[in-house]
Amino acid sequence: MATYPGAEVSPTATIAPGVMIPPGSEIGPGAVVAPGATFAGPVTMGEGATLGPNVQCGPGVELGPNVQCGSGCELGPNVTCGEGAVLGPNVTCGPGVELGPNVQCGSGCELGPNVTCGEGTVLGPDVHCGDGCALGPNVAIGGGCEIGPNVTCGEGVEIGPNVTCGEGCNLGPNVEVGGGCEIGPNVTCGEGVELGPNVTCGEGCNLGPNVEMGGGCEIGPNVTCGEGVELGPNVTCGEGCNL
Repeated sequence: MATYPGAEVSPTATIAPGVMIPPGSEIGPGAVVAPGATFAGPVTMGEGATLGPNVQCGPGVELGPNVQCGSGCELGPNVTCGEGAVLGPNVTCGPGVELGPNVQCGSGCELGPNVTCGEGTVLGPDVHCGDGCALGPNVAIGGGCEIGPNVTCGEGVEIGPNVTCGEGCNLGPNVEVGGGCEIGPNVTCGEGVELGPNVTCGEGCNLGPNVEMGGGCEIGPNVTCGEGVELGPNVTCGEGCNL
């Protein structure tokens, strides 16, 4: 029977042959470590947590109860996953990423350093989030999205597939962004904003609460829209407009 000097491994945990558990690690009851998993330092795995084949864990990784990590995931130093979080295959988490309970990350997601995801947030496949993004609870982001560094999403934000969101954007609670939108850097969307598919917002736009834009609108840089403004499909607004 394998022994792991300096580590606390529950007798009901399943560790694949040949996997080395570093000293200082804590592996809870029913936890599973698949073949090929590697650890660069001590880790904590809660009850029922599972690491798939060839997962790489940096030092200080903490996985809550029943966390599931698919094959080929790369978890950087001090990554934290709350209870019930699910990471699909080949997800990459940079140092200091914090995933709340029941977060779901689709296959191939890449989360930069210090990204935070609130409870119940769902990321589709191949979503890329830049350094320091803060995603509130119950955010939903469709597959293939590119979310720039330091983007903030409030609770309940819904972003369709293949959206690009520039650095420093701030999306308030319950904002809805249609598929294919291109949102420039430092855009602010107030609570309840609705953007149809393929809307383009230039850098520095400020959209007040409950603004609605139809599909295909093109909004230039530094446009301001007051609360409740409604634009139909394919409207074009030049730089600096004040609506």
